[in-house]
Amino acid sequence: MTQAELKLCSLLLREYFGDIVEAIGTFLIRSGPQPLRLIAADTGLLLDQVKKALCVLIQHNLVGYQVQKRGLVEYEARCRRVLRILRYPRYIYTAKSLYGDTGELLVEELLLNGHMSMSALVRKVADRLTETMEDGKTMDYSEVANTFVCLVDTHFVQRCPLVPEGLDTPEVPPPPAPTLVLNEKDMYTVPRLNLVGKGKRRRSCEEEDGEHQAKKQKQDGGSTEPPPDDGIYWQVNIDRFHQHFRDQAIVSAVANRMDQTSSEIVRTMLRMSEVTTSSYAPYTQPLSSNEIFRSLPAGYNIGKQVLDQYLTLLADDPLEFVGKARDSGGGMFTVSPGIPGHGHPGVHRGGEVRLPLCPDLPVAPAQEVPGAEASGGFCHDPGEGSQGHALQNALGEPGGPAGDSQNSRPRSLPHLLPVHRERAGRSTHAAAPLLQERGQPHGAPPV
Repeated sequence: MTQAELKLCSLLLREYFGDIVEAIGTFLIRSGPQPLRLIAADTGLLLDQVKKALCVLIQHNLVGYQVQKRGLVEYEARCRRVLRILRYPRYIYTAKSLYGDTGELLVEELLLNGHMSMSALVRKVADRLTETMEDGKTMDYSEVANTFVCLVDTHFVQRCPLVPEGLDTPEVPPPPAPTLVLNEKDMYTVPRLNLVGKGKRRRSCEEEDGEHQAKKQKQDGGSTEPPPDDGIYWQVNIDRFHQHFRDQAIVSAVANRMDQTSSEIVRTMLRMSEVTTSSYAPYTQPLSSNEIFRSLPAGYNIGKQVLDQYLTLLADDPLEFVGKARDSGGGMFTVSPGIPGHGHPGVHRGGEVRLPLCPDLPVAPAQEVPGAEASGGFCHDPGEGSQGHALQNALGEPGGPAGDSQNSRPRSLPHLLPVHRERAGRSTHAAAPLLQERGQPHGAPPV
């Protein structure tokens, strides 16, 4: 880690968690794994302060621990995870674009608290949404819970590892630190909860009634029961957000290099495999042309023969966005996410786009589509500039124009790369000459 990254981690920890947590985190980043006593001795902080700071860092998944052979527990900072704090606004904005205000607040609360139970998270978000509504309107817990289930189904939220049950036995002494485990089958399984109720507004005199609230809690303390999901906690799946950003970059690059129909086919393939393929897999699961044809958006008027020609054209492209696995079932095709050492050089792990330096290229803004769904929520009008020229110039690849050929002013890929979801008939059929060379008859469906 460079000195600039170390300084940035230190500033982020101080801004979000305060001086004590920043001192502990910076010490671990500089010195590597260290035991508790040594951390307290070298930082000059009280042992109780060190314990609380480590609890905060572990709660937010910024520090991990490991039991050594001699039974000593060492704590280690996760530097890259600390730097991901810079992307928190982008994660929240993506959740808002895909799932509205409810999704935005769900992700925001999870990022602010590290991890939470589903019942506590739903109540907190419902209360916040109710406070923003008009008088007399409230947000039902069930509506918030449905959005939470959608986030889990699309793997944007996942379960936290738990301490395995049955370890506290009198015959076997407890370990110095618990080993957290999680069954992959349960990682995205939402417990069945009967969350009935509505969000509540804060009363203006809540502070003045503090004593009455405390007395009421003491009176009700004997009858309170733990929630049905007690012990099941959830956290934001950062890798899934990076996968979403990476998929946006791939679809945008295909649209700029070829045409809108090609990008729609690739977007369909990515949507089909977004929850079945690991974020770090070099290729997606093989998909047959028949499966891709059946999964194309309704109303997208292209025939099976045209689809096969597009898939062949994509598989033969030098950038290798799409690869052909085998010929059975009309052909099995995969999408290469661009892991270093696999596939095309433009898109890399973690949703980052790495191109050769082009300092003179200005940034083109992305446009957000209201009411976007999880299959992709950004739209870019190729008639407003030629991003394809910037991609082709940066990669050194020749290609036809993408968008309006009259406006050749180059633009680089924006920070939020758009997913192209235009209606058919608005973009130029850039792949038409290549399709005609492969036998595509004149009068093919417009793109």
